[in-house]
Amino acid sequence: LAYYSPTAELHLAHILEKKKSLKNNEDILGIICDGKFGGCSVNPLGTKGICYCCQRRAEHICKLAKIKNVKLSKFLNPINYKKINVPKNVIYGAMSSIASHTRVDSIGDLSFAWLIIFKRLLKASKKTYISIFNLIEHYSLEEIFIFNGRFSCAKAAKEASRNKKINFSVFDLRGNIN
Repeated sequence: LAYYSPTAELHLAHILEKKKSLKNNEDILGIICDGKFGGCSVNPLGTKGICYCCQRRAEHICKLAKIKNVKLSKFLNPINYKKINVPKNVIYGAMSSIASHTRVDSIGDLSFAWLIIFKRLLKASKKTYISIFNLIEHYSLEEIFIFNGRFSCAKAAKEASRNKKINFSVFDLRGNIN
């Protein structure tokens, strides 16, 4: 779930629509980033104020939709951190986030400052991948819904879903991609 529009509103609309089609034993779980991974595509510098607002907005969406939520960082198991092999595709998500801010085509075109930010996003993406991987297992999740799966943390969530062999839906302004 994310702070900025239209993503926040799209998540809320999707949750409310999805709730209509749930069976009695099914539920929706909101996965909220709590800003402990050091940045994302919206907040590449990891500014605490932006993270705080984002988290509060996501919590508010969960409250409006009347769904449970969990904090992403609680599933970053230090024991599994080194054992889980993070796919190379996660790099593309981090680079896509950087490219949306800088419009560069490759890592080699980045300034020193943006190279540091790229490395932070890559580290955050790896932590997101591992946390989602663990979360899928812990809750026996059957599907993950992601808005725009090409950016850093969303790409990591998509790859974790793919590697755990569960369904994922990517929603963009163009529509669903399953």
